[in-house]
Amino acid sequence: MIIKIKNPDVSSNIKTFLSQEYTSGTNLNVESSVAFVSGNYIVIGEPGNETTEVTNLTASPPTDTTMTATALNFSHPKGTPVYFTRWDKYELQYRTTDAGSFAAYGSMPTALNFDAINTEYRDVDATTTYSWKYRYYSSEETAYSDFSDIITATGWPKNSVGYMVREVRKIINDPDSKTVSDTEIIRFFNAAQDKIYTLYDRWWFLLTEGDAIDTEESIKKYSLPSDFGRLHRVNFRYISGDSDIVYNLRYLTNVEFEYETRDQNASDNDEVKYYSIYPGDSDNSTGYLHIWPVPETAGLDMTPWYYKTITNLDSFADETEVSLPAILVDYALSQVYKIRGDAKAEYYDKLFREQIDLLKLMQKKQTNSMRSLWNYKGRRSKSRLFGTRTISGDEAKERYF
Repeated sequence: MIIKIKNPDVSSNIKTFLSQEYTSGTNLNVESSVAFVSGNYIVIGEPGNETTEVTNLTASPPTDTTMTATALNFSHPKGTPVYFTRWDKYELQYRTTDAGSFAAYGSMPTALNFDAINTEYRDVDATTTYSWKYRYYSSEETAYSDFSDIITATGWPKNSVGYMVREVRKIINDPDSKTVSDTEIIRFFNAAQDKIYTLYDRWWFLLTEGDAIDTEESIKKYSLPSDFGRLHRVNFRYISGDSDIVYNLRYLTNVEFEYETRDQNASDNDEVKYYSIYPGDSDNSTGYLHIWPVPETAGLDMTPWYYKTITNLDSFADETEVSLPAILVDYALSQVYKIRGDAKAEYYDKLFREQIDLLKLMQKKQTNSMRSLWNYKGRRSKSRLFGTRTISGDEAKERYF
């Protein structure tokens, strides 16, 4: 089993360039060394290039245009970039089962290989039940970074960022991030999610049953969840003596709710009937649920069903809620090909829009229930079905089933 450790990104770090060719020795001639100090670790060359390597400064730079470092293994031409890196090693940990504890391999921490985008570690004994996590190590600071997401032997699921990034890289043939970085690709995924969310804020794949909210004695106002987007309904559980009933509260607009709650001397009552939604504030930005009557008893349950906001994607282990993850891949591909000036950008943009239409069609499907043909129209319901026109059973089947 080969485990890939993503090398730390140094592209935004302090940077200079060789002002003369390096062939041997411990002296590096650079354009500027003023931002570097003794003990720093530096990457010589662009990450991913064959001769890129890491060394450390063994003394304070003797001048503003020179560095003293541990001798390098390769020659490097004038103009080669020199990056500061905080992390020069990594520690890889493994576990044999999901329920097991993580343990570090005996050789850890060990050097990162910046001559590739990833540093690879081979475990010949690993099986499909194994999983791993890693963290970077700084020899200069004798400190570790936070751990990575957990990597499983079976790979990333199809709706995960890790899987989708890999798909994009396979299609654009950019395994070494020459055209676009992982950060940019993930940014494209989030942009696609934002576009989908703004089209409709009640997508079926965002509907969730929230955690029960306990009532408090004489309290009308309750905080909504942090991922709240739009409320679907509120279930209330009324318990009194032998009664244990769950029912839906009735929604009222703010104006209607304030009219209903106008009596400031009204008694508390556990038979809650109404709710309304009020904007958030500095204490809770997502907003508040107001109910009426004000409950008399603490501990009764209100369960909000709501459409949550779409989750921002940050790391490879994050998973999109969008039910067709290929939509995000198609959008990212359209943007990458735009960067390249490739005509394929239009093709993948079209695929993205077609997938949006498919999502809309899926939104309309009904689950666990059949469309109702018969509607109650009053006391003379049969004669009022579709106005005064009658409809036979055979005709109904032909038209609607």
